[in-house]
Amino acid sequence: MGRVLVLSSLRAATGNAITAARLAESIRAGGHECLCRDSNGFADAGELSAFVAADAVSLVVGIHAYRSGRLLVGSAVPYVLVLGGTDMNVMMADEHRRPVMLAAAGGAGAVVAFSRELLAPLTEALPAVAPRCTLVPQAIRACVPPRPPLARSDDSGAAASAAEGGGVGGAAEASLALEEAAVLARLDVRAGEQLLLLPAGLRPVKDVLYAAAAVAAWRLRGGAAVLRIVGHGAPSSARGVFFCAAVLRIVGPPLDSAYAATAEGMCNSILEAFAVGTPVLARRNAGNASLVTHGESGLLFTTPDAAVALAQSLLDDRILAGRLAHCARGVVARGHSEAAERAAYAEVLRRAELGGAPAGS
Repeated sequence: MGRVLVLSSLRAATGNAITAARLAESIRAGGHECLCRDSNGFADAGELSAFVAADAVSLVVGIHAYRSGRLLVGSAVPYVLVLGGTDMNVMMADEHRRPVMLAAAGGAGAVVAFSRELLAPLTEALPAVAPRCTLVPQAIRACVPPRPPLARSDDSGAAASAAEGGGVGGAAEASLALEEAAVLARLDVRAGEQLLLLPAGLRPVKDVLYAAAAVAAWRLRGGAAVLRIVGHGAPSSARGVFFCAAVLRIVGPPLDSAYAATAEGMCNSILEAFAVGTPVLARRNAGNASLVTHGESGLLFTTPDAAVALAQSLLDDRILAGRLAHCARGVVARGHSEAAERAAYAEVLRRAELGGAPAGS
């Protein structure tokens, strides 16, 4: 295999950009030369074709069926199309974008989806592409080590943590606690308050203000929770909500994470929260439901008032919070390892080079 191009929107701190960086690193680790370029930097397929020819690219991995797919239709080199999330969940309903995405999928040597839910709209619209489709769950690399487990309903928490190799101790734990305290101070979370952290790009599909009014009303009734929204972009309205432009590095068990997007592919932030032991409260949509099993690995809500009620249950019952966090770590360990993702993509790239031939050919 020659030089590989990973093509994606590379807007800072977005899911597609995080996925692109991880896949490029994985491809390089497999011994291949790999470039990573922003799909927004190419006006049309002609510009991309000129770049591919000039840089001797032999295979393209395009993330997002529209943003990258529009550039890959008619490509002279084989390509893999990775479904991103908004392409299937939102843009498939657009009469102008849908034909472009179907054409891109039809010409791909392989198509990758993070979940069956994300793949379904494509295979329903274009059944012929199904034999070239592969499910590869997102991998996750936690940016901090997992903290000691929250309380659970039995005495096995410490033993389970030791068996899993999780947790930190000594100077490392003290350093982590200091950094976490600094983050809480920056977000104006005071003693006695409980942080509900919503990490999301500030754009319409993330619907970050969905539960803001309900949380504010809860606060006025004496609730201990404060909602802090962290992400890139400019919100249309920020009344009563604290926004922070930087993405936090610390997400630990004293916090609960909330996710309010109208649609998701496979949310990196939920996987990160799972990995470091943060209880997750997420809006029910196909992508979130493919990751979060309600009452087992997290909690799912369908209305702002339900979000508040479930958040209150997490505050009132830290045994529940601990059980959810423990189960969520297991979800990551079983199904979202970098090694498994790397092996899966190596096979996908091989198939794409062979024109979509099935495994074992």
